[in-house]
Amino acid sequence: MSTFYKVSLALTSIAFAAVGCKKSSSGESASQSSDVQASKPQAETKPTTQDYLLVGAPNAFKGKGAVLICNPDGSSCKTFLGGDDEASVASAKSLKLQEGDKFGSSIVVTANNIFVSAANKQSGSGAVYKFDLSGKNGSALEITDLYQAKQYLGKSMFATAKNLYIGAPERKGDDKKIKGALIKCELDGTNCAVSLGGESTNSSTQVLANTSLLGTYGLGASIFANEKNLFVGAQGGLGKVTKCEADGSNCLPLNLSSSLVSLITNDNFAESMTGDSKYLYIGVPGRDQSALKPSTYDIGGLIRCDIDGGNCADFIGGTSKVTGGLAFEKNDKFGSSVALSKDGKSIYVGSIGRKTAKGVTIGAVIKCDVEGKECADIVAGKYAKPVVATPVVAAAQAASAPEAKSAPTVSSVIAANPVAPAKPDAPKAPKAGTEASELKLGEYPSKDDEYLGSDLDSIQGALIGASVAVATLPIQSQVEAPAASSETKAEAAPASSEAKPEAAPSSSATQPATTPASSSSSQATAQADSSKKPSIVPTLITGGALVAGPVLAKKGITDSIKAAFAKVGTFFGKIGSSIVSFAKVAGPKILAFAKTALGVGEKVAPLALAAL
Repeated sequence: MSTFYKVSLALTSIAFAAVGCKKSSSGESASQSSDVQASKPQAETKPTTQDYLLVGAPNAFKGKGAVLICNPDGSSCKTFLGGDDEASVASAKSLKLQEGDKFGSSIVVTANNIFVSAANKQSGSGAVYKFDLSGKNGSALEITDLYQAKQYLGKSMFATAKNLYIGAPERKGDDKKIKGALIKCELDGTNCAVSLGGESTNSSTQVLANTSLLGTYGLGASIFANEKNLFVGAQGGLGKVTKCEADGSNCLPLNLSSSLVSLITNDNFAESMTGDSKYLYIGVPGRDQSALKPSTYDIGGLIRCDIDGGNCADFIGGTSKVTGGLAFEKNDKFGSSVALSKDGKSIYVGSIGRKTAKGVTIGAVIKCDVEGKECADIVAGKYAKPVVATPVVAAAQAASAPEAKSAPTVSSVIAANPVAPAKPDAPKAPKAGTEASELKLGEYPSKDDEYLGSDLDSIQGALIGASVAVATLPIQSQVEAPAASSETKAEAAPASSEAKPEAAPSSSATQPATTPASSSSSQATAQADSSKKPSIVPTLITGGALVAGPVLAKKGITDSIKAAFAKVGTFFGKIGSSIVSFAKVAGPKILAFAKTALGVGEKVAPLALAAL
């Protein structure tokens, strides 16, 4: 019995055995079929929301104010709310804003609404506007019963899962003395009432008045709350933070005596505040780097404390040596506002006094990593789009090639085929951001001596960064989507290539498998022609396939084999690409080395011949 006959008989036996199992496996086949259908990817749906950076510029458009909307990296900033820009979703005209209202003093976003304050509206009484998440349907909250001139209601805002808190740092009590106040509303902005400070008679207000020489002056400059505590900043004098229970009871000033922070007059400690599960981040925009260096006055800073208010220390700017790579300047007022990114890895800090590279005061938003090691202007301020230089191609090397000789030598051959110069590295993509010149903010007051009751000096410019918030909103067409990074593209490519075989297993698996098979068979044919020796292997494979092929096809195994070959082909394709890439990099260097070695050889050869 021939070998071919034995192999064919064995394959036939396997085929019959497979047919015998058909009935018992019919249920399993049906299950596998349904699993394959279930695993097919659904049609790709485009996202309807995106994370955005909202930035207040309350002095823009002659003090009417505006809120900018940008990508989280600071790029593509546009006027979103307020202002005289026609592209604004809710213009100053539709909101009936007047010059000096300072719309954009503070911003807070809840699950259903955007709240923006105009803290200088109505003779400084202040107002808060409520919008839907698209920035439409804007209207002022009904808080006329809380009217009080120059209380600056809306200097700060914060929202928990249940309540909206509004600060009024210059609100007076029944004794007509300035105390400041915290106003508490329902989450939709209704039922607002004084909760702490002001004319409130609760025990916490009385305790605060008796535990500090400065009383509760400026209470409500900033607000932060978590499940355990409510923190309220007071901007008057040195500035301070009041720590309460989550319900607003048992309030006491934060004790800094055991910390590394020593405050001085006009530091404006707690002008802004935010936090996460571990730390409090407190803005001190009036802080100096050194009292002995006037050039460092009011550069501002950020102080970080443990979440319970202990272990406070200068974190970025201020008297710390940590700058995150920034060059702080006098009157930058870094720390005017502060917010954390959605992933908690970055901090956005407002710097309302920061100048452009040309020395024009306009303000800025600066983005730092959460450890303060890397900081950069991303909105206005010093930000400038890097100029990408066009790589200059080296001159042709033909002029440097040696003259041709009558008899070609190895050197002349190499010279006639010079090594291609290495390609210059691709220029790095410009870092993202928006230059001040790209922002159309109209005219703004040249100077504002009284900025919402604070003790900050030399307030001028558009005050970009007076407030900042990060929110997930419906996609805004006027903001160009941020460019995907190279890392994102690299990760996305394999996913898409792997998804295609799932969508069409038969066709996609067949095409990749066909190419390697045809390539290998042509190589086998070439080898057979050159050796002129018959081979039994193709005959055995062909015979076995004729016998077992139809049965295996019915079981759906053919597609599996094709898919397996496709994966093998893809694997070897990747190896081939890697080899080609390596050759492109190493080839020129190896050839250059060979050229040098051959040149040395030609010089040594005559000497060797002479010696012989």
